[in-house]
Amino acid sequence: MDSHWAKEIVEELATLEIIQGYEHGTFRPNEPISRMHVAVLFARTFEFESIRSAKVFSDIAPKPIYYEEINTLQQVGIIDGWGDTFRPLEAITCAQVAKILAKTLQLTSEGTSSFSDVSSNHWSTDYIAALEQVEIALGSNGEFYPKTPVTRAELTTFLFRALQF
Repeated sequence: MDSHWAKEIVEELATLEIIQGYEHGTFRPNEPISRMHVAVLFARTFEFESIRSAKVFSDIAPKPIYYEEINTLQQVGIIDGWGDTFRPLEAITCAQVAKILAKTLQLTSEGTSSFSDVSSNHWSTDYIAALEQVEIALGSNGEFYPKTPVTRAELTTFLFRALQF
């Protein structure tokens, strides 16, 4: 991690007690991050007020780690899952993070995305465009990679930029 591009951002969010590494003292910045871990990080980073009743996800038992955080994001209308599942262990994509982040910050798009790999009819276009307009989503070489799993470092960077917003 010493020479990683996100080192300073990771250290800053660790200082704020938003993120933590693994038990062995590593962070693994280039690994994809799971949907359940994203729920935890958003619950640590932002304050939410419920607007709807809890939905029962068949793939999340009522007592495991992350149950409360997933329920919190569901009750505020930020996540919905797929039917009656949440898929907590699945790697989250850039498009999914864009939706969660745009909804959390209550951002709306006032145009289209300039990223070459985000078509105007993709389900996440408005969310990506909203984040792009406030410079939370910067992309890489003119692309956003909406279907690509988000790494731990990338998510940390999104959260850091959101906190500056």
